[in-house]
Amino acid sequence: MSTRKLFPALFMAALLLLPATALATTVDLPEFGVVLHFPASLDVFTRSMDMDDPVPALYGTTPQAVREELAGAGLYAKAYDVAGAFTITLALKYTDQPALDSLDTEGLRQAARALGGEEYELVGTRQGSFLLVREQGGKAASALFQGGRLWMKLRLQAGSHVDSGMLSLLRGILRQAEFALGQ
Repeated sequence: MSTRKLFPALFMAALLLLPATALATTVDLPEFGVVLHFPASLDVFTRSMDMDDPVPALYGTTPQAVREELAGAGLYAKAYDVAGAFTITLALKYTDQPALDSLDTEGLRQAARALGGEEYELVGTRQGSFLLVREQGGKAASALFQGGRLWMKLRLQAGSHVDSGMLSLLRGILRQAEFALGQ
């Protein structure tokens, strides 16, 4: 086999061996000690995105306008599904609220209701758990982390109904989250 034919085959094999996070967009928020990994199927905009990033133009905007929009909405990131099926927003702040891991069943139910749903699941990470709630109406799901004075919310907003694939993608982002939590 010639080198010209072998190189593309080796390149494709190498891509298949890469972990999913190798092709992901990493959102690093050192002011909160948070690192999130979004899959390559999402275009991710942040308050600190490069001013020469060409991707916002695909959405009819500019990096500067994205930065201003995020800051104005109290968000630190917004991810767009490249197929246009959903978006995910990220909000963070410091809080004195108790850690979710310290809440009993009734406390978790109240937190789920505050997020707009009744049923919830806990998605574990090395540093604590996210409360994942499918909101009433089925067009959105929210994931909340509270712990170590950090409050973080990721909200998936679907164009139609949130499906199992969207929830699986969100769970993957949550499970890979990294927190310093004041360390």
